[in-house]
Amino acid sequence: MNLRYIILLLTLFINQRTNAQIYKFKLINQNDSAAISFASIKIEHINNNIKTNESGEFDLYIEKELKAIELEIKHINCNKNITIQLLNEKLNVIYVDCPTINLNNVSLKFLSEKEILKKAIQLISTNYIDHDYAINSFYRQYQNRNGTFKNLVESKGVTLFKLKQKSNLIASEEYFAVRELRRSEYAPTEYTGLDDYSDFMEQNPIYHLKNSMFDERFIDSYTLSMDSLKDDEKYIINYSCNKFTNENHGISNYHSTKLDKEGFETGKFVIDKNTFAFIEIERNAFRNTNYNYPLNNNFLVPDRKFTVEFIEGHLKINYELHQGKWFLKSMFHSYSNNFYRTQTYKHAYTTTDFFELYSDIPTQYIDSTLKDSFFREPHFMDVTNQYKSDTWEKDLPLFYFSVKEKVFADLEAKKSLVK
Repeated sequence: MNLRYIILLLTLFINQRTNAQIYKFKLINQNDSAAISFASIKIEHINNNIKTNESGEFDLYIEKELKAIELEIKHINCNKNITIQLLNEKLNVIYVDCPTINLNNVSLKFLSEKEILKKAIQLISTNYIDHDYAINSFYRQYQNRNGTFKNLVESKGVTLFKLKQKSNLIASEEYFAVRELRRSEYAPTEYTGLDDYSDFMEQNPIYHLKNSMFDERFIDSYTLSMDSLKDDEKYIINYSCNKFTNENHGISNYHSTKLDKEGFETGKFVIDKNTFAFIEIERNAFRNTNYNYPLNNNFLVPDRKFTVEFIEGHLKINYELHQGKWFLKSMFHSYSNNFYRTQTYKHAYTTTDFFELYSDIPTQYIDSTLKDSFFREPHFMDVTNQYKSDTWEKDLPLFYFSVKEKVFADLEAKKSLVK
């Protein structure tokens, strides 16, 4: 930029300020003579907004030849457009007709994070579907064992929720019926005792509250904080727990074996401000490196050939509103374990198990051809492939935890999955 251009800009700036003068203003509510603090002021044809200070005052640079200006004034319960005459350079008082707010008649109730969480749990039976229902679903599970993906199952089917209401809680048993299924060749391991589908469905704390993150015994151990991301429609509450974890990493009798101190967890609860319904739940659990396994029973029954040590686990659940009630829209769960041979404490496996569920909308009608096809534990690995290869990939949900191409590269190293 040359010097002549800089001088020209400075000259224009000086001339502009020379042709303008500063005016001071004060906003007063004509109904109660109170100063209108922190109101938003916008001058006609100018985009910049300014704010009044706590005394209702603000300053403007205005061209000398102007005798009047139009202002847009915005404040709580007040939005006015007014024209004012420029009379006094020292202080121009502007009286605005804004409704008064009588705070004596306003009851303000501020809930703490823990109070919000407990209220949301108490309202589960009010907010969520509390009668039997079915829902078209897509279910996927697969495993990474020592760095290689194995045991993929993908099924289009129907999830059946058999619900019972106990006091203010809803308890559920979930069943799955297969319509179509595609799976890789089953590669078993030597260890047994880990659950699959039923354990996955029991991660949903809405219908499986006991021993979950919503269990009243655990909530007082959480450190809760409101997320800094402001949302007028949702509470976003971050939580952490350093004393234990509710991540059972595939062990069905997890809490009774008193292994829960092996880890810690963090996560968040997203709660609808209007209904106090849970919209989203996230949990991330990790191994407590100071935990001493030899002091605890972590043998895999019944044969006790292996002990299992937790690495990490992740859970994400989304709920959606349908006809006035919330329901499980999607759920994703993964957990990683190390397995050691009991006699030698030699490392045998590092595994990560993945589970994904996507759902449509609830219905109370079930296809009559499926009435005898619902199972609590569907035993997917015993089912032969039964799918229409020409339409199977249409609208298939993406892998949540992994990349499909990496999974299929391992699964199809010896044999293609596609018919």
